[in-house]
Amino acid sequence: FPEGKPENSINIGQLCLSLESSFFARGYSADPKQLTEIFKEGIKHKGCSVIEILQICPTYNPQSSPEWYNERIKKVETTEDIQKAREMVEITETNISTGVIYKNSKLPTFYNSLPSRKDRKTELVDEVKEYNIKI
Repeated sequence: FPEGKPENSINIGQLCLSLESSFFARGYSADPKQLTEIFKEGIKHKGCSVIEILQICPTYNPQSSPEWYNERIKKVETTEDIQKAREMVEITETNISTGVIYKNSKLPTFYNSLPSRKDRKTELVDEVKEYNIKI
């Protein structure tokens, strides 16, 4: 809709943190240097990494110009305190936090939680067998 969207916004950060995910980051499309670092951290993280990318949309949200974002974006340090992270993901009229906002490396990954993975010291990728399928 050129007049804006009629429905309420979803705060992706609040949604992810309410599910007690182990990694949430937010970046801005006009800051490729920070986004690169966020992507690197997300890839290195053992577990599910959720990265939200904010971008301007002159058609549906003309008031959120690059200047609008630049006045509000605050780069933050990573926290392992989920309560602090929940506060940081709130987007207000004067503050939008970007960076790796929450990372909890102490949570077991999905695969490490499986009974079949108990007591395994190797990674799944190390257990892949190679098969010769040449005829």
